[in-house]
Amino acid sequence: MIIDNLRDRGVMTKSELTIWLRDRYIEGFVDIEATLMELLKRDMIKQVSVKGLPSELIVLTKDIYMLRVPPAKLFADPINSGLPTQFAKEYIAEVQKFFQNYQPTTEDNLSVVDILINPEVYETLRLLRTAIVTRQDLDKLRA
Repeated sequence: MIIDNLRDRGVMTKSELTIWLRDRYIEGFVDIEATLMELLKRDMIKQVSVKGLPSELIVLTKDIYMLRVPPAKLFADPINSGLPTQFAKEYIAEVQKFFQNYQPTTEDNLSVVDILINPEVYETLRLLRTAIVTRQDLDKLRA
């Protein structure tokens, strides 16, 4: 929501952003400081103090656009990547079916963001994009 708002406005004061977010996010508490800190760490925003303004300015400096893509190496040769032969046709069909009708949505992007900020989940997905693994491999990773 913060990124979407800053896309439209480009810059806003921190106090305006806080009020706007509280008005929009009715579902519960938002730790805006932690959220802004994450965006700062990723160089997506800058906080700027301007003499005469009662609140810092939040400026969108980088934007993100997420798009899911199939794991090209695994899709091209699933058997040599570790997938048992009997599952290869079904795997290819499922990947094709998913991406044939795939359209990015805000909800999808939010779920991807959740993955990216969770190191354990991200590491697991990174592994799954490079190789077909067994449950035992995932248990080793978890350990």
